[in-house]
Amino acid sequence: MAPRLCGISASARRLLGSPGSRGGDGAAAAAARFYSKDSEGSWFRSLFVHKVDPRKDAHSTLLSKKETSNLYKIQFHNVKPECLDAYNSLTEAVLPQLHLDEDYPCSLVGNWNTWYGEQDQAVHLWRFSGGYPALMDCMNKLKNNKEYLEFRKERSRMLLSRRNQLLLEFSFWNEPQPRAGGNIYELRTYKLKPGTMIEWGNNWARAIKYRQENQEAVGGFFSQIGELYVVHHLWAYKDLQSREETRNAAWRKRGWDENVYYTGTAMSSESSKKRKPKVIRSDGAPTEGKRSRSDIEQEGKYYSEEAEVDLRDPGRDYELYKYTCQELQRLMAEIQDLKSRGGKDVAIEIEERKIQSCVHFMTLKKLNRLAHIRLKKGRDQTHEAKQKVDAYHLQLQNLLYEVMHLQKEITKCLEFKSKHEEIDLVTLEEFYEEAPPDISKVEVTTGDPHQQTLARLDWELEQRKRLAEKYRECLSSKEKILKEIEVKKEYLSSLQPRLNSIMQASLPVQEYLFMPFDQAHKQYETARHLPPPLYVLFVQATAYGQACDKTLSVAIEGSVDEAKALFKSSEDSQDDESDSDAEEEQTTKRRRPTLGVQLDDKRKEMLKRHPLSVVLDLKCKDDSVLHLTFYYLMNLNIVTVKAKVTTATELIMPISAGDLLSPDLVLSCLYPGDHGKKTPNPANQYQFDKVGILTLRDYVLDLGHPYLWVQKLGGLHFPKEQPQHTVIADHWQSASHMETTMKLLKTRVQSRLALHKQFASLEHGIVPVTSDCQYLFPAKVVSRLVKWMTMAYEDYLELHFTKNIVEAGLAGDTNLYYMALIERGTAKLQAAVVLNPGYSSIPPIFQLCLNWKGEKTSSNDDNIRAMESEVNVCYKELCGPRPSYQLLTNQLQRLCVLLDVYLETESHDDSVEGPKEFPQEKMCLRLFRGPSRMKPFKYNHPQGFFSHR
Repeated sequence: MAPRLCGISASARRLLGSPGSRGGDGAAAAAARFYSKDSEGSWFRSLFVHKVDPRKDAHSTLLSKKETSNLYKIQFHNVKPECLDAYNSLTEAVLPQLHLDEDYPCSLVGNWNTWYGEQDQAVHLWRFSGGYPALMDCMNKLKNNKEYLEFRKERSRMLLSRRNQLLLEFSFWNEPQPRAGGNIYELRTYKLKPGTMIEWGNNWARAIKYRQENQEAVGGFFSQIGELYVVHHLWAYKDLQSREETRNAAWRKRGWDENVYYTGTAMSSESSKKRKPKVIRSDGAPTEGKRSRSDIEQEGKYYSEEAEVDLRDPGRDYELYKYTCQELQRLMAEIQDLKSRGGKDVAIEIEERKIQSCVHFMTLKKLNRLAHIRLKKGRDQTHEAKQKVDAYHLQLQNLLYEVMHLQKEITKCLEFKSKHEEIDLVTLEEFYEEAPPDISKVEVTTGDPHQQTLARLDWELEQRKRLAEKYRECLSSKEKILKEIEVKKEYLSSLQPRLNSIMQASLPVQEYLFMPFDQAHKQYETARHLPPPLYVLFVQATAYGQACDKTLSVAIEGSVDEAKALFKSSEDSQDDESDSDAEEEQTTKRRRPTLGVQLDDKRKEMLKRHPLSVVLDLKCKDDSVLHLTFYYLMNLNIVTVKAKVTTATELIMPISAGDLLSPDLVLSCLYPGDHGKKTPNPANQYQFDKVGILTLRDYVLDLGHPYLWVQKLGGLHFPKEQPQHTVIADHWQSASHMETTMKLLKTRVQSRLALHKQFASLEHGIVPVTSDCQYLFPAKVVSRLVKWMTMAYEDYLELHFTKNIVEAGLAGDTNLYYMALIERGTAKLQAAVVLNPGYSSIPPIFQLCLNWKGEKTSSNDDNIRAMESEVNVCYKELCGPRPSYQLLTNQLQRLCVLLDVYLETESHDDSVEGPKEFPQEKMCLRLFRGPSRMKPFKYNHPQGFFSHR
């Protein structure tokens, strides 16, 4: 042993003291024989093995709730990533049915998908009321449930793996209850060391009070079957920020950190190595198996320090420790002194003192082991006392929970309401006035509320018996009346075939006299199923046609059966809904449409049209027909119209006349400002916001245009810029606008057809002037139209000489735009034309630009401004005979005449040789007038000369 202790460090030397006696060397030497470095570590670790008291009850009995027998099952399903949505739809369609079915003793506590943690995982928590019998009963019933077996078969294709556990809930935790609003749930799982479940429960029974302020604790469970020693804590938060704030608030509470520390010691760690106790035995002893008697006797001879600790006095050991330290200090000092003196005999003395120092070191090691043994025993005693306290505390928690449960039951009993409280009894005054004395018993019931209530109930029963007898009498009289009604119905039903035969026989007479009563009767029968606005339109249009316009044709199109289905009685609708609730719910949940698909379905439902529509055919003088189809949008409560124009002969379609007869523009601005691309009902905008529709403009091509005059024909009126919840169709509103609107429609069709013919000539460079309008122009017009083409609204805005019209607000996107080019020699006159949809009651507007000796417009040439004034301001002179459909061509012809006057009255430059480019052919009284040298543009008929205005 001496050589092993010679290499002592300098720091150890400084800790040794003065010399002393050599007591305890034998014990230290004995300890040195039996404890090597490794064996000492194993022996030291064996001192801290926990000792568990033998128990006669299971941990689950102490930890779980006794008054309830709920068993929980938690399922973890790892889903294929591409099948997660389909899996959610499948489970939402089947699992809630099991939850609602009373035949199954199970309830679905919750379904979750994992956000953070193991991805693409679904978690289900079930509660079985009744424990293991309820679990087995439920499993046996599910084996015979074909729908559930199909569900499992379909589910298996979507899963990668699955596992489950059977759980019990801690007695001190809340029972899981449904929570309102959207929440996020956190499932924290802990794996405990075997035997620490009671310690965990005691610590969390104290710690749960720190986490109850925000009601975030949902449930606490520990495993019974499956992976053992597992605890699940389920928490609920509004969002992740709320979770962070709640957990930080718990750490600020006194006592929370201590509970967390003690629960941390109970958790297992897979990374830490498991330590096993070391068995102390002789070198020749057998490792395992039965031991012989000699072995047992030999084992009794072993030296035991644990037994010696009980016999030794700690005070004397402390004195021995101080004495040993003093001796070591003394021996170290002597060794240092001997080394400093030197000599031949010094080495022997130094070696002797080293041996003595080693013996003292052995004594210190023994004292250290004895101190550790005493510390371990003290810890064991403290742990035993703590276990007893924990057991008492857990029992206290169980008792408190039972007290709380009993208090709840007491509260329920106190809040119990008898069924007689729901009966509306007569007042006390009426009771004592009307009830007979044998029931009222005034002398008994006046002072006793209980007897008074019983008497009032007896009187109520007596009254109900009388009413039941009267009810039976009324039923008998009702049956007699019903029988009489049935007899009369049979008589009336027998009349129907006779009437039908009479109507059938009168059909030839109706055709001969042009009186189609049968056809009109069918129309009126169909009109009964029209919505109110279309019904008002049908009635008023029919009346107008019969009274004012025999050529107006009114008809109803659509499916009558679908219209009848919309107007079923409310009872039938409720029955159908109740019968199909389950199927609709399953279909909806299986589809699980995306948000975009849901919005599309809502938009289609919002823009749904009534299955019936009203068709008006309005004939004009030239046998052209305007077909109007009116629709009713049920959810928007507005009427829309689609238009189509047909002519007796096929028209040649000019390029510039493409938009004149288009269904989208032919009725635009029939009344000023009514372009039909905005809903007239202010309430619709609030409905559009709910389904994501910005404007109705995007849907008018399919639905039709909701013009204001269409609403008025249907009797609808929306006077205020605010939501109108109920707008009733009014016949007077429709009748007051019917005649005016029909005239405007005829005028619009005729004007568009006239423009259509004129555009065909204009595109060929011919300005058609009728014989009725020849007097408005001189006989010879040299300038000619060389180009006529349509123009886009954006192109019109970009023209530099049209800014005045744009700034004045006379150019809108509902107008039609054209460009005309008039030439004479080298002079070219561009005319930008704005054609209002209300032509010819609203005249076209011309803006001019002359390219001759530079560019001349109204902004830099007063004569150009005067030319614009001649066609724009003095248009009434060019209207011609009613209905003024020649106004546009007369204006273009006037422009040709004005260009001739402008060019011919220009002064000739004497410096240029040769004849004048534009010789004067028009007769003018004065060529110029005023400082601005205005030219004579007014044509005087029949004299044939031009003058100033």
